[in-house]
Amino acid sequence: MTTDLSILAEEHYAGLTSYVRAKVRSASLAADIVQESWLRALIAIRKGNVRDGRGYLYRTARNLLIDLHRQERARSAWVTQGDLPDNVACDRPDAERIVMARQELDRVMRAVVELPPRCQAVFVMRKFDGLSAVEIAARLGIRRGTVEKHLRVALAHLLCRLGTA
Repeated sequence: MTTDLSILAEEHYAGLTSYVRAKVRSASLAADIVQESWLRALIAIRKGNVRDGRGYLYRTARNLLIDLHRQERARSAWVTQGDLPDNVACDRPDAERIVMARQELDRVMRAVVELPPRCQAVFVMRKFDGLSAVEIAARLGIRRGTVEKHLRVALAHLLCRLGTA
C-alpha cells in the first residue's frame, strides 16, 4: 500500500496542486487544500473505499473548494449585515478539543522530525513559515524542482505516518 501511495503522490501531486491553485488566489490556501485532499484520500484508501485514487483526489479537492466558496459567501453575508446572527455558536474550542489538537500536533511533529534534514527544512519552510517553493529554493540554493520533490517525499511520509491511527 505504501508503494501505491508513493506512486500516486509522484504522479498527481503537481497536477492536483496546479488544479487547486488555479481556483484560489492564495498559494498557501491552495497548498492547504491539496494537503487536506491527500490526508482524506489516505484515510479512504487505507479503509479500502477508493477504486480510482486520482479521481478521488480531484473530487475531494473540488468538494473542499466548494466548501471554501460556501464559507466565504456566508462570511461575506455576515460582514455586509453587520452582526452575527443569534443562532451562531461560539467557535472557541473547548478543553477536550484543545487537548486533542495538541495531541495531533505532537503526532505531526514526531513525523516531521523523522524526515531527512533537507526534506525537513523544506517542509518546515513551506508549511510553518509559509514560504513559496521559489523562496525556499533561493534560500537553500537548490532548484525549485528539488524543493517540490522534497515536499512530495515529506507529504508521502506524513501520509503514511499519520494515516495509521
